[in-house]
Amino acid sequence: MVIGRNNRVTKKSPVGGIYINAQGLYLNPVAVKSRADGRLVQLGFVVENRTEIDTTYGSVNSLGSLRRVSFLVNGSRLIPAPVSAADQRFSDAIAYNSISNSASSALSESGIIYLKAEDMAVLANASSVALQIEGSRQTWTIEAKDVAKPFLGNVRAFYIAQVSAGG
Repeated sequence: MVIGRNNRVTKKSPVGGIYINAQGLYLNPVAVKSRADGRLVQLGFVVENRTEIDTTYGSVNSLGSLRRVSFLVNGSRLIPAPVSAADQRFSDAIAYNSISNSASSALSESGIIYLKAEDMAVLANASSVALQIEGSRQTWTIEAKDVAKPFLGNVRAFYIAQVSAGG
């Protein structure tokens, strides 16, 4: 299995703020290959929403248990993908803020989505993409203009390295 790393989709949060740290939504491409012959078995993304829960504000950027990611490619082609192996993990470390008298902990909401090879090829060759991520707490729509510029380039580079070039 080959997994890309740190492929952040956007710096915006689900409630409209801008992340100035490593929090945010990440879709890291994954290629599963046969150990026997190196043949490509599956393609997709590891999905991770990195956020936090706070005793003052709660977890406003939490999506909950991830259920579905839908891609709108080039404004016309919809590629929906259910999330498998959804998980939520809280950090063991708790940070205390003496100014607001609050405590917070990191929260990671994750899962994996699998795509058909044709759909991954469409994404890898896309000029724009908008996304909708559905969770048990809220649904987050990310417009194409808010998708980080490197996102599609990283998907394209991964696809070329792992699929087109036989990676």
